[in-house]
Amino acid sequence: MNGHNETNGISPSATEPIRPQESAIYSVESSRSLERFVRQYLQLYARIDYPDGHELKPDFVQQWLFTHLFSRECNRKHPVRYKLRVLKELMNRIESCIDDWNIEGLSDNLMDVLGELYSSDMATYLNSSFERSDVMYTLSNLRADYLNSDPPHYCTNLFNPPLLFRTPTITICEPNTILATDGSTGVRTWEAALHMGDYLCSHPEIIKDKRVLELGSGTAYLSILCARYLGASFTFATDGCPVAISTHLGNFRINHLHPGRIRSQQLLWEEYPGDRNLFPELQRGETIDVILGADIIYEIQGIIALIMMLSVLLGHFPKAKVIISVAVRSPNTFAAFLCRCQQRGWRFRVIEWIVPQAQDQHGPFFHAMAPMLIISLCTEPRLRLLA
Repeated sequence: MNGHNETNGISPSATEPIRPQESAIYSVESSRSLERFVRQYLQLYARIDYPDGHELKPDFVQQWLFTHLFSRECNRKHPVRYKLRVLKELMNRIESCIDDWNIEGLSDNLMDVLGELYSSDMATYLNSSFERSDVMYTLSNLRADYLNSDPPHYCTNLFNPPLLFRTPTITICEPNTILATDGSTGVRTWEAALHMGDYLCSHPEIIKDKRVLELGSGTAYLSILCARYLGASFTFATDGCPVAISTHLGNFRINHLHPGRIRSQQLLWEEYPGDRNLFPELQRGETIDVILGADIIYEIQGIIALIMMLSVLLGHFPKAKVIISVAVRSPNTFAAFLCRCQQRGWRFRVIEWIVPQAQDQHGPFFHAMAPMLIISLCTEPRLRLLA
């Protein structure tokens, strides 16, 4: 089975309900616990919240886990060491809760997979983290009125009754490392992008029917979100890194995006000539309405180029809203950016949007290593409120 099918790499049978006689013994709380685990596993999240062993022990639960997460047929491209760590923990939890080995036990299928993972050759084990994986992010905060049903979303429909889950997702093919083998950082979906996406999911009217330009798009997570779910009329995913640009078309396809809705464009901030013809999709009189950026403020030299880039874009599109998500690793660098904005006469404000605590996250999941801020910029005399 091809991993890039109509359900973003999920076996179609994953949406089939468990038989009523089985689900009847499974509580709502257990379903939620397992749903949370599944979402975190599909995102390759490091800090997984594992269900209790008693929730994992039923035969039909172990069979579901094998069929939809660990079998060869589901063709899930996850690093070997990640699958091994997760499956080993699951099996340990199940084993610790078995009271009578005559009537309870560990799934033979899961045990076979565990053995195969242990016996994988060392080269695969060591190098798997540099391979690209299909990372699935759950959009739990997307407003209900912006959901659609074509194509079908991944539906965990784990145990029905008592509980149904129908949740939109974005799948990004990316390495599970901070740095790629070429030393670039733009091929990973950073926490600032997830934070911005969470905000936009709660305020989709910012994007709906707008022409959107993303700067430093990296994996194009935000661009895909705008084009696929938030109703952008057109989205430009730009980045200066050719490695990042080379991943965009594949990620567009995985997420069922039509070329008429989104385009990838290499854009070097310090070399951009200010030529409006770089965006031929814009008809006469049309403008860029929203400019997005996530984790693009991180060094002084980059700030200079970013300010120049924004100056040119706002010169062409003076009414554009600029929204930037910042991981404030260096307060001095961030302060330098704001100072240069003031020197240009741009107004800015911090948008109140707090990173939820880990226990309150339902997808996407992320741990903020630095303070997260979302700021808006405006060239007009009075800053328009976005939310």
